[in-house]
Amino acid sequence: MISQKERRRKQRIDIALSLKITYNKESVLATSKNISLLGAYVYTDEKIPNGTDLNVIVKRPQKQISCHAVTF
Repeated sequence: MISQKERRRKQRIDIALSLKITYNKESVLATSKNISLLGAYVYTDEKIPNGTDLNVIVKRPQKQISCHAVTF
């Protein structure tokens, strides 16, 4: 596991991206606040429990990007 201190060593970029997050057969819309090589800070209207496996789709005008993530 990467420590909290090490996570913050990576440069964060402030960017608001539209996201679709799917977990446990549910989908929610979200917006990123910032991203880094190791993660992202994301706003949602729902609380997603820590340790939840997520499928995240980043909605871009020319292409959608899909990735796996875990909440903490």
